[in-house]
Order: sequence, then structure tokens, then C-alpha cells
Amino acid sequence: MELQKVLTTQEFADTLKCSPKTVRKNYCITGVCYGIKPLKVGARLLWPTSEVAKILNGEVAE
Repeated sequence: MELQKVLTTQEFADTLKCSPKTVRKNYCITGVCYGIKPLKVGARLLWPTSEVAKILNGEVAE
């Protein structure tokens, strides 16, 4: 079994040049942020790097 690489909410926000509060707010309202659904581990949100890379390459996250 291979582990998936993930970003914390702070790293996700830094990568997309927005505030972590914006990320959390979008997640709370819609269940996703920029089309990405995070993995929830306890109280933490972990964002898959493969989906973040798609956004940075101009692709639409599914």
C-alpha cells in the first residue's frame, strides 16, 4: 500500500496564495475548496498534492 502525499491546510493556502481561513471557510460551506475535497484525519484537513498540482497546471480538479 502506497501512502498519498498531502499538504496541510497552511501549506495548501501558501501554495495557492490565499489565507488558511479562506480555505477552511470554503470547506465548511461547500465541502471542497477550489474543487478539491480534503482527507480528514481527526480534526485536520489534508489536501492531496496530486489534485493541487492539477490546479497549478491549469487543469480542473475533479
